[in-house]
Amino acid sequence: MNTAIKKALVAGKQTKGSIQIGQVNHTTGNGYSKNGFHPTTIGKNFTADITNIPPREWLVDRLCLKAYITGLVAPGGTGKSSLALALGISVASNNDILQLGVRQQANVLVINNEDSYEELRRRIAGITTQFGINPISLKDRLFYDSGYEKKYMLSEMSDIGQKETAFAGDLIKYMLEKDIELLIVDPFVSTHNAPENDNTAMDQVMSIYRRVAAKTGAAITLIHHTRKQQDTKVSSAGNADIARGASAFKDAVRVVATLTPMSKAEAQKLTFDDQKQSRHFRLDLAKQNFSPACVNEMWFRMESCLIGNGEHVGVPVPVNLKPLFSNSASKVKWDDLLVAEALERIFGNASSHDWTSLMDQFKEDNQVGKSSAYDAIKLLSEDPNKPTIINNGNEDLGYWRSKPPGGSIKINRKVV
Repeated sequence: MNTAIKKALVAGKQTKGSIQIGQVNHTTGNGYSKNGFHPTTIGKNFTADITNIPPREWLVDRLCLKAYITGLVAPGGTGKSSLALALGISVASNNDILQLGVRQQANVLVINNEDSYEELRRRIAGITTQFGINPISLKDRLFYDSGYEKKYMLSEMSDIGQKETAFAGDLIKYMLEKDIELLIVDPFVSTHNAPENDNTAMDQVMSIYRRVAAKTGAAITLIHHTRKQQDTKVSSAGNADIARGASAFKDAVRVVATLTPMSKAEAQKLTFDDQKQSRHFRLDLAKQNFSPACVNEMWFRMESCLIGNGEHVGVPVPVNLKPLFSNSASKVKWDDLLVAEALERIFGNASSHDWTSLMDQFKEDNQVGKSSAYDAIKLLSEDPNKPTIINNGNEDLGYWRSKPPGGSIKINRKVV
C-alpha cells in the first residue's frame, strides 16, 4: 500500500484511487462498530488458557445455541409455528417433549406477529395437554406476545438503509430484565421491511438480530418461509438454500433447520395413505457451523388434541419412523432398547400404563400388528430391579412390564 493511500485510510478520508473503506455501518455511520477496532493476538499463555475458554452453551442439541441465531425454514402449512411454540415450552419446562435434546431449562420469549393472543393460548393449551405439562409450571418461564394487530418490528427503512427500531432496544431491555435465554420470532419476515432479495439490506437486518443475541446472550430462533420450488420432484429436506430471499439470511445464522412435509415417495415406502401422509413432517439440520453434521432426520406427526374449551388443536408429536423405512416392518429386529424407546415417545408423564391403552398407538407408530406388538413388549423384563434403561435427553429412565394375577399387562417406568 503506498503512503498516500495509507494516510487517507488512517485519516478516514476517501481519495481518488484509494482503497474503499467499506460500506457504511448503519448503526454508527462510519464503517466501524460502536466499540471501535481492537484486534488481539496470541499471548504467551494462550495454550494454558485454553482450559478457561467457556464451552458453547447449547439449550437444545445442535439447534439452539446461546448468543447465536438459528433459522427454522419451512413452507406454509407445515406446522412450523406449532413446532416453534412446542420448542419454547420444551425449554421453559425442561421437558424434552420433542426429543430434540434439551440440555438446560431457560426462560423463553415467543414473539408471534401472525397469530392472535387467543390462538397462541389455544396452542399452548394443546401442547401442555398433549404432553401432560402443568401450565402453572410455565409461570415466569414462558413469555409470549402477539403482534397480530400491530407488528413488532426490529428494523425499518431509513435514508441510509435499514436501521434499528426503538422496539429493538426495548426488546433487549426486557430480555435482560426477565433473563430470557431463548427468543423465538415468528415469522422473521414480519419484523422488518427490507426487500427480501437485497443482500445488503438483509445483512443490515441480520446485524440487528446479531446485536440482540450479543447484548442478551440469548439463543434466537427465527421462523422463516421457503422460496417457491420450481421442481417439486426434488426433495428440499436438509437444503439450506430453500430459505426465501437473499442469501444474507442463510449466511448470518449459525444453524439452519428445515421442516418439510412427508413426500409422496416417502409415504409410498411406508404404505401411508394421503391422510396419514399429510399429518407427518420432518426436521433436518441443513447448516451447522458449530457442531458435527447430523444426517438423521427427525419425524413428527400432527395430533389433534382436545382442549378445555371443546376445540381440537394440532400438536406436533415426535415419532420414530426409522423401523418403518426398513424394507418392511416385519424385518425390524426388535430388542428391549428399541421397545423402550418406542414406548417413551407415547408414554407421557405417567409412571405406569395399561398395555391396552398404549397398544393402538404403538401399532400405528411402528406399523406392526397386534401379535408383533405383543411379542415386542415381552422383550421387557418383568423384574423392576432389572429394567431396560434409556436416556430421554434429561435423565435415565427404566422400563419394565408387570402382570398382576388376573389383571392386564402394565408397562412401568421410573427414573433410575
